[in-house]
Amino acid sequence: MREGAATTVAAVVPEATAAARVSIAGATHAVTILAQDPRSVRFECDGLMRTARIAREGAMLYLQLGREEWSITDATFAPSLETASASHGSATAPMPGIVARVSVSVGDEVLRGQTIVVLEAMKMMHEISAGASGRVASVLVSPGQQVGMRALLVEIDSPQTATASTEG
Repeated sequence: MREGAATTVAAVVPEATAAARVSIAGATHAVTILAQDPRSVRFECDGLMRTARIAREGAMLYLQLGREEWSITDATFAPSLETASASHGSATAPMPGIVARVSVSVGDEVLRGQTIVVLEAMKMMHEISAGASGRVASVLVSPGQQVGMRALLVEIDSPQTATASTEG
């Protein structure tokens, strides 16, 4: 989360429908969304009801609460910093759904186009394929797990990026 030039990391832990615990700057807050439309959100935070103006642009959420303004980037499904540039073959969910099957384990060698995860969404089974050949670096989901759109499912280190990173 960005306020002016400062960047702060916030952790959001869902607790129930429209409710979460938000930890930011060493403090934890109970937050419940009461109503939302494309321009505003009404919520309760630690027992106080508030309304904030919101706007979305791509992956950014802009929030204005009184005189304070924040730019928020949801990094929930972003790849780890170590593999972000090296995992061209990593698989992400094309839509929200439930993981039906995971066909790989950490350390497995995979080929580009190989099915690595099957996602159930919109009453259909969707095969998620490896975007590049390489070795499975991490498997971030398990069968039965619900995932959101763009959720990182499997990280794959391809041989080209491993060579490039050791030549630097």
